[in-house]
Amino acid sequence: MTTLSLSHQKFVQVYVSHANAARAYQAVYPEASMDSARKAGSRLLRQPEVAAEVERLRRLSESASVMDLAQKREFLARIIHDPGQKTADRLRALKLDAELAGEMGFPRAANDSDEAAGEIVQAIRHV
Repeated sequence: MTTLSLSHQKFVQVYVSHANAARAYQAVYPEASMDSARKAGSRLLRQPEVAAEVERLRRLSESASVMDLAQKREFLARIIHDPGQKTADRLRALKLDAELAGEMGFPRAANDSDEAAGEIVQAIRHV
């Protein structure tokens, strides 16, 4: 088996994550135009060594144990109900759980979320 160059390894990793050969090519070669990135990315995917590594990484990611939604919410619930956790971590877990449950509506701006979290932390400290 031929060892891939570092640039080809990076191309494969980005391609497996995004399934876009042009985007993967530009991640490795940012100076490439979109047109040349499309062509070169397609050419790279046809190279047997690159194609084999793409397939290997895909199989690996498919076989990896990933938490389902219920497991994620169960994990977050343990953090939320653990009094030994920092308040900020418990609030962060509560927010993530609410997002997973679809209870958050539209995301707020980062500053609004930070400000709201700070207000909640202050309110809890005064209880």
